[in-house]
Amino acid sequence: MPWLLQFGASMMALAGLPVDAKQPSLTVSEARSLDTEQLASRLLGPTLGPRVIEAKRHEYDSSISIPEYVEFFTRPTNSMPNISGICRTDLIVIEYDWFNHETVSPTTPLAVSRVSARNLYIAFPEPAGDPGEESYQRAQEKACASMTTTADAFRAPTGGDAQWLAAIYREYSGAGQFHFTCDDFDDRSCKKARQILPSLTLKRAAEVNLIRCPKRKTGDQMNLCYTLTFPASEPSDSPEIPDNSQTYPGGWQLTVVAGMRDGFAPVRIRSLHLEHLPFGVI
Repeated sequence: MPWLLQFGASMMALAGLPVDAKQPSLTVSEARSLDTEQLASRLLGPTLGPRVIEAKRHEYDSSISIPEYVEFFTRPTNSMPNISGICRTDLIVIEYDWFNHETVSPTTPLAVSRVSARNLYIAFPEPAGDPGEESYQRAQEKACASMTTTADAFRAPTGGDAQWLAAIYREYSGAGQFHFTCDDFDDRSCKKARQILPSLTLKRAAEVNLIRCPKRKTGDQMNLCYTLTFPASEPSDSPEIPDNSQTYPGGWQLTVVAGMRDGFAPVRIRSLHLEHLPFGVI
Protein backbone atom coordinates (compact mmCIF):
# COMPACT_ATOMS: atom_id res chain seq x y z
CA MET A 1 0.00 0.00 0.00
CA PRO A 2 1.42 3.44 -0.88
CA TRP A 3 2.81 5.22 2.16
CA LEU A 4 0.57 8.24 1.56
CA LEU A 5 -2.47 6.10 2.32
CA GLN A 6 -1.15 5.47 5.81
CA PHE A 7 -2.04 8.99 6.95
CA GLY A 8 -4.88 9.40 9.41
CA ALA A 9 -6.10 12.26 7.20
CA SER A 10 -8.47 11.55 4.35
CA MET A 11 -7.35 11.49 0.74
CA MET A 12 -9.07 14.86 0.33
CA ALA A 13 -6.72 16.23 2.95
CA LEU A 14 -3.73 14.76 1.18
CA ALA A 15 -4.80 16.61 -1.93
CA GLY A 16 -4.52 19.82 0.07
CA LEU A 17 -8.19 20.21 1.02
CA PRO A 18 -9.30 20.99 4.60
CA VAL A 19 -9.40 18.01 6.94
CA ASP A 20 -12.26 17.38 9.33
CA ALA A 21 -12.39 18.02 13.06
CA LYS A 22 -11.61 14.40 13.94
CA GLN A 23 -7.93 14.78 13.10
CA PRO A 24 -5.29 14.77 15.89
CA SER A 25 -5.01 17.98 17.87
CA LEU A 26 -2.35 19.30 20.23
CA THR A 27 -1.70 22.44 22.23
CA VAL A 28 0.40 25.42 21.24
CA SER A 29 2.95 24.40 23.86
CA GLU A 30 3.17 20.85 22.50
CA ALA A 31 3.52 22.06 18.89
CA ARG A 32 6.55 24.07 19.99
CA SER A 33 8.18 21.75 22.53
CA LEU A 34 7.63 18.11 21.53
CA ASP A 35 10.74 16.55 20.04
CA THR A 36 10.75 15.59 16.37
CA GLU A 37 9.75 11.94 16.81
CA GLN A 38 7.03 12.73 19.35
CA LEU A 39 5.51 15.47 17.20
CA ALA A 40 5.68 13.36 14.04
CA SER A 41 4.13 10.32 15.71
CA ARG A 42 1.40 12.49 17.21
CA LEU A 43 0.44 14.05 13.88
CA LEU A 44 1.33 11.32 11.38
CA GLY A 45 0.69 8.19 13.40
CA PRO A 46 2.87 5.33 14.70
CA THR A 47 3.75 3.93 11.26
CA LEU A 48 4.96 7.02 9.46
CA GLY A 49 6.03 9.11 12.47
CA PRO A 50 9.19 7.11 13.32
CA ARG A 51 10.42 7.53 9.72
CA VAL A 52 10.74 11.29 10.23
CA ILE A 53 14.27 12.52 11.01
CA GLU A 54 13.81 16.30 10.75
CA ALA A 55 11.07 18.82 11.46
CA LYS A 56 10.99 22.51 10.61
CA ARG A 57 8.43 24.49 12.62
CA HIS A 58 7.05 27.80 11.39
CA GLU A 59 5.18 30.47 13.30
CA TYR A 60 2.64 32.97 12.03
CA ASP A 61 3.78 36.34 13.30
CA SER A 62 1.26 39.15 13.54
CA SER A 63 -0.38 40.70 16.59
CA ILE A 64 -0.12 37.20 18.04
CA SER A 65 2.50 34.51 17.47
CA ILE A 66 1.07 31.06 16.83
CA PRO A 67 2.38 27.83 15.25
CA GLU A 68 1.39 27.97 11.57
CA TYR A 69 2.75 24.78 10.01
CA VAL A 70 5.43 22.12 10.38
CA GLU A 71 7.47 20.42 7.66
CA PHE A 72 8.43 16.78 8.27
CA PHE A 73 11.26 15.09 6.33
CA THR A 74 11.52 11.31 6.28
CA ARG A 75 14.73 9.27 6.40
CA PRO A 76 16.27 9.15 2.89
CA THR A 77 15.83 5.93 0.92
CA ASN A 78 16.56 4.78 -2.62
CA SER A 79 14.50 6.59 -5.22
CA MET A 80 11.76 4.60 -6.92
CA PRO A 81 12.81 3.30 -9.39
CA ASN A 82 16.44 3.16 -8.28
CA ILE A 83 18.46 6.02 -9.77
CA SER A 84 22.24 6.01 -9.38
CA GLY A 85 23.49 8.74 -7.06
CA ILE A 86 19.99 9.85 -5.98
CA CYS A 87 18.13 9.32 -2.70
CA ARG A 88 14.53 10.25 -2.00
CA THR A 89 13.02 11.88 1.08
CA ASP A 90 9.33 12.55 1.60
CA LEU A 91 8.27 16.03 2.69
CA ILE A 92 4.97 16.16 4.58
CA VAL A 93 3.56 19.56 5.54
CA ILE A 94 0.97 19.88 8.30
CA GLU A 95 -0.79 23.24 8.52
CA TYR A 96 -2.56 24.07 11.78
CA ASP A 97 -5.80 26.05 12.10
CA TRP A 98 -3.83 29.17 13.12
CA PHE A 99 -6.33 31.42 11.31
CA ASN A 100 -9.12 30.41 13.73
CA HIS A 101 -7.48 31.95 16.81
CA GLU A 102 -7.58 35.58 17.92
CA THR A 103 -5.84 34.94 21.24
CA VAL A 104 -3.21 32.36 22.09
CA SER A 105 -1.93 30.74 25.28
CA PRO A 106 0.29 27.67 25.83
CA THR A 107 -2.84 25.53 26.32
CA THR A 108 -4.66 26.76 23.20
CA PRO A 109 -5.64 23.65 21.19
CA LEU A 110 -4.52 23.42 17.57
CA ALA A 111 -6.23 21.26 14.97
CA VAL A 112 -4.86 20.07 11.63
CA SER A 113 -6.20 22.22 8.80
CA ARG A 114 -4.34 20.96 5.72
CA VAL A 115 -1.95 18.17 4.78
CA SER A 116 0.25 18.03 1.69
CA ALA A 117 3.12 15.81 0.64
CA ARG A 118 5.73 15.50 -2.09
CA ASN A 119 9.00 13.76 -2.91
CA LEU A 120 12.32 15.59 -2.65
CA TYR A 121 15.70 14.28 -3.78
CA ILE A 122 19.28 14.30 -2.53
CA ALA A 123 22.29 13.79 -4.81
CA PHE A 124 25.45 12.02 -3.61
CA PRO A 125 28.61 10.61 -5.23
CA GLU A 126 27.80 7.36 -7.00
CA PRO A 127 29.29 4.19 -5.48
CA ALA A 128 32.14 2.50 -7.33
CA GLY A 129 31.29 -0.44 -9.55
CA ASP A 130 28.68 -1.50 -12.06
CA PRO A 131 25.11 -0.29 -11.37
CA GLY A 132 23.88 -3.73 -12.36
CA GLU A 133 25.85 -5.48 -9.62
CA GLU A 134 24.30 -6.41 -6.28
CA SER A 135 27.24 -4.85 -4.39
CA TYR A 136 26.55 -1.54 -6.13
CA GLN A 137 22.89 -1.63 -5.09
CA ARG A 138 23.84 -2.42 -1.50
CA ALA A 139 26.30 0.50 -1.47
CA GLN A 140 23.61 2.79 -2.86
CA GLU A 141 21.10 1.67 -0.21
CA LYS A 142 23.68 2.11 2.54
CA ALA A 143 24.55 5.63 1.37
CA CYS A 144 20.90 6.69 1.53
CA ALA A 145 20.17 4.97 4.85
CA SER A 146 23.21 6.53 6.51
CA MET A 147 22.13 10.12 5.79
CA THR A 148 21.27 11.99 8.97
CA THR A 149 20.04 15.23 7.40
CA THR A 150 17.91 16.33 4.46
CA ALA A 151 19.41 19.82 4.32
CA ASP A 152 20.41 19.43 0.65
CA ALA A 153 17.09 17.98 -0.54
CA PHE A 154 15.74 19.59 -3.69
CA ARG A 155 12.65 19.55 -5.88
CA ALA A 156 12.53 17.61 -9.13
CA PRO A 157 9.69 16.19 -11.23
CA THR A 158 11.09 12.62 -10.87
CA GLY A 159 14.17 10.78 -9.63
CA GLY A 160 15.47 10.64 -13.20
CA ASP A 161 15.11 14.41 -13.51
CA ALA A 162 16.92 14.78 -10.18
CA GLN A 163 19.90 12.92 -11.66
CA TRP A 164 19.97 15.26 -14.68
CA LEU A 165 19.58 18.34 -12.47
CA ALA A 166 22.43 17.24 -10.21
CA ALA A 167 24.70 16.93 -13.25
CA ILE A 168 23.52 20.30 -14.57
CA TYR A 169 24.26 22.00 -11.25
CA ARG A 170 27.75 20.46 -11.05
CA GLU A 171 28.51 22.00 -14.42
CA TYR A 172 27.09 25.49 -13.92
CA SER A 173 28.48 25.81 -10.38
CA GLY A 174 31.96 24.87 -11.55
CA ALA A 175 34.09 25.58 -14.56
CA GLY A 176 31.70 24.23 -17.18
CA GLN A 177 31.85 25.80 -20.64
CA PHE A 178 28.44 26.46 -22.19
CA HIS A 179 26.47 29.14 -24.03
CA PHE A 180 25.30 31.63 -21.40
CA THR A 181 22.85 34.51 -21.80
CA CYS A 182 20.98 36.66 -19.32
CA ASP A 183 18.19 39.19 -18.93
CA ASP A 184 19.23 41.30 -15.94
CA PHE A 185 17.58 44.70 -15.42
CA ASP A 186 20.29 45.51 -12.86
CA ASP A 187 23.32 44.71 -15.04
CA ARG A 188 23.00 44.42 -18.81
CA SER A 189 26.56 43.10 -19.12
CA CYS A 190 25.50 39.77 -17.48
CA LYS A 191 28.58 39.93 -15.24
CA LYS A 192 26.49 39.93 -12.06
CA ALA A 193 24.30 37.09 -13.35
CA ARG A 194 27.37 34.97 -14.17
CA GLN A 195 28.79 35.59 -10.69
CA ILE A 196 25.58 34.67 -8.91
CA LEU A 197 25.05 31.46 -10.90
CA PRO A 198 27.10 29.14 -8.60
CA SER A 199 25.06 30.28 -5.57
CA LEU A 200 21.82 29.07 -7.15
CA THR A 201 21.93 25.66 -5.49
CA LEU A 202 19.24 23.13 -6.28
CA LYS A 203 17.89 23.21 -2.72
CA ARG A 204 17.16 26.93 -3.12
CA ALA A 205 14.86 26.41 -6.11
CA ALA A 206 11.26 27.11 -5.13
CA GLU A 207 9.91 25.69 -8.38
CA VAL A 208 11.39 23.21 -10.88
CA ASN A 209 9.66 22.34 -14.16
CA LEU A 210 10.49 20.05 -17.05
CA ILE A 211 9.69 22.01 -20.22
CA ARG A 212 9.57 21.43 -23.96
CA CYS A 213 12.98 21.93 -25.54
CA PRO A 214 13.36 24.42 -28.37
CA LYS A 215 13.40 22.95 -31.87
CA ARG A 216 17.03 23.13 -32.89
CA LYS A 217 19.69 20.57 -33.77
CA THR A 218 22.12 19.80 -30.95
CA GLY A 219 23.67 16.56 -32.19
CA ASP A 220 22.52 14.86 -29.00
CA GLN A 221 20.81 11.53 -28.69
CA MET A 222 18.67 13.02 -25.92
CA ASN A 223 17.88 16.51 -24.65
CA LEU A 224 15.97 17.64 -21.57
CA CYS A 225 15.11 21.22 -20.66
CA TYR A 226 14.15 22.77 -17.33
CA THR A 227 13.21 26.03 -15.66
CA LEU A 228 14.24 26.63 -12.05
CA THR A 229 12.93 29.62 -10.11
CA PHE A 230 14.89 30.93 -7.14
CA PRO A 231 13.66 33.43 -4.53
CA ALA A 232 15.92 36.30 -3.53
CA SER A 233 15.61 34.96 0.03
CA GLU A 234 13.93 32.08 1.78
CA PRO A 235 10.12 32.08 1.34
CA SER A 236 8.12 33.12 4.39
CA ASP A 237 5.40 30.54 3.83
CA SER A 238 5.48 26.95 2.67
CA PRO A 239 5.13 26.50 -1.10
CA GLU A 240 3.82 23.00 -0.33
CA ILE A 241 0.53 24.31 1.10
CA PRO A 242 -1.95 24.92 -1.74
CA ASP A 243 -3.38 28.39 -2.36
CA ASN A 244 -0.40 30.12 -0.72
CA SER A 245 0.87 32.43 -3.48
CA GLN A 246 4.54 33.24 -3.09
CA THR A 247 6.06 36.56 -4.12
CA TYR A 248 9.81 36.67 -4.64
CA PRO A 249 10.96 40.18 -5.58
CA GLY A 250 14.44 40.17 -7.03
CA GLY A 251 14.56 36.42 -7.61
CA TRP A 252 16.08 34.55 -10.58
CA GLN A 253 14.74 32.15 -13.17
CA LEU A 254 17.12 29.76 -14.87
CA THR A 255 16.25 28.08 -18.17
CA VAL A 256 18.62 25.32 -19.25
CA VAL A 257 18.97 23.01 -22.25
CA ALA A 258 21.01 19.90 -21.44
CA GLY A 259 21.87 16.85 -23.49
CA MET A 260 23.73 13.55 -23.89
CA ARG A 261 25.58 12.58 -27.06
CA ASP A 262 24.76 8.93 -26.40
CA GLY A 263 23.66 6.68 -23.54
CA PHE A 264 27.19 6.49 -22.11
CA ALA A 265 28.11 10.17 -22.39
CA PRO A 266 27.81 12.59 -19.47
CA VAL A 267 25.03 15.16 -19.24
CA ARG A 268 26.23 18.51 -20.57
CA ILE A 269 24.66 21.97 -20.63
CA ARG A 270 24.07 23.18 -24.21
CA SER A 271 22.67 26.59 -23.25
CA LEU A 272 21.68 28.41 -20.07
CA HIS A 273 19.66 31.61 -19.73
CA LEU A 274 19.35 33.44 -16.40
CA GLU A 275 16.62 36.05 -15.90
CA HIS A 276 16.58 38.51 -13.01
CA LEU A 277 12.98 38.82 -11.82
CA PRO A 278 12.03 42.34 -10.67
CA PHE A 279 8.90 40.91 -9.08
CA GLY A 280 8.09 37.25 -9.50
CA VAL A 281 4.98 35.41 -8.35
CA ILE A 282 5.24 31.65 -8.05
